[in-house]
Amino acid sequence: MALTKVSTRMTQKNEVNVFDFMTAAEIADVKANTALVDVTAAVQSAIDAAEARTVYFPSGTYKITSTLTATNTSLVGESAINIVELKYTATDGSACVAVSSYYNNGFYNTFRNITFVGEYTNGSATECTGLYLYNNADEDVDAYVTNCEFKGFRKSIHIKGRGLTVRDCTFVVTLDAIYLDRVNPVNEGTEIDQKTFSGARVYQIYNNRFHAMGLGSCVSNIEPTNLVADQLRGVHFSDNYIDTSARIMNGPCRESIFANNTHIYPAATQTLFYNNADDFAYVTISGNIFTTWDQTGPDPRNKQILYCGGNVESLVFSNNVIFNVEEDVIEVAGDAFRTAITSNVFTNVILNADTAAHRVFKVDGDVYRVQFNSNTIEVSGTPANADYIVYIGGTAYNLDVSNNAHNNSALELSNAGGYINPIKKIDYGSAAPTTGPWEQGDIVFNILAAASGTVGWVCVAGGSPGTWKTFGTIAS
Repeated sequence: MALTKVSTRMTQKNEVNVFDFMTAAEIADVKANTALVDVTAAVQSAIDAAEARTVYFPSGTYKITSTLTATNTSLVGESAINIVELKYTATDGSACVAVSSYYNNGFYNTFRNITFVGEYTNGSATECTGLYLYNNADEDVDAYVTNCEFKGFRKSIHIKGRGLTVRDCTFVVTLDAIYLDRVNPVNEGTEIDQKTFSGARVYQIYNNRFHAMGLGSCVSNIEPTNLVADQLRGVHFSDNYIDTSARIMNGPCRESIFANNTHIYPAATQTLFYNNADDFAYVTISGNIFTTWDQTGPDPRNKQILYCGGNVESLVFSNNVIFNVEEDVIEVAGDAFRTAITSNVFTNVILNADTAAHRVFKVDGDVYRVQFNSNTIEVSGTPANADYIVYIGGTAYNLDVSNNAHNNSALELSNAGGYINPIKKIDYGSAAPTTGPWEQGDIVFNILAAASGTVGWVCVAGGSPGTWKTFGTIAS
């Protein structure tokens, strides 16, 4: 085919302009955003010519019908506002772009300013992937994905190996936004024990948006052939905005941080951190908001915030705001070691009054040196089975559940010792309440206070609305 030199800018010497490998008709179709002309061969020729450099894409829509393959090559779109769209039409379970990636003499593979578009819809059988990153030796990949959008893929980013930074990206209509995979255990030397037989590690995922993902997952570590999935390390998931019912983390992880994220679209069948069988170890979940955008209509709610089918060790769950949870907020099927659940606000939790034994913190096994301190808990109504805030199925070895505040008399002392300080409602009105629920000791201050009147009303017997008496006489 005849090549046409129609570069839209001066290409830097380390870049190859994809337009330099396309015919005039192909370029016209790309610029028109019609995606009627298959440009797969031309784009692949540009990638082959790049030879481990960067391929530059001018703005437009590129129709891609089979996998684009590369080795240690970066793909960069024109700019953040001039959209480059790779429209992938295959539905055979392949990837739009597959790159054998690895760190090499200061060169990291970069994917920037590109929109990857597939044909997956929620619930469909299409299994295609947007970007597949791997290392043939199962070693470091070290790739950067910035300011990209992925929509319509079963897996948006599938990485087999270690080392990935994803920031300022959007994930829409995908089941697994970031799919972590490491098949073979690698012994990297006896001098560094944590690297021996390690799983994949070092993932920085921040400032991204996850949207319209149904019951998918932002990060998944569930590859069935991964022999070391339980050794996944180093996930740093922070400052992300999640307005979908997707899980945040699906599968085990260790030595990881989930901080300052906002999740506002819960689902009654979803657990935000779900680990079916393995352990959570050395994980911090802090400063997050797990709530719902609609607090006035029918209550959307999460099933749980965290479920671990194994043990938790050195878990820090602190300074989170949680609203609307159906069952146990945190449930551990195994044992809990050296864990701190502190300074959280739990509002409208344990909402399922029909299922027995739901608690804010439930451990089926033993606990060793566990703190549940300085939390504020509000349970709406009086669920018949919400009898404990903290429930330990096994033996408690040094459990501290002190200095918590709660609003409901149905919440009793932990079954394994400690103490809980109740907090009472303080409200304002012009008369004693006529609707409930209220607890003994709750107070309503008189907003129409006047000389010779009363300061307010105090509940002397809980109920709906309970029994109220005036208190405090104002001088004339």
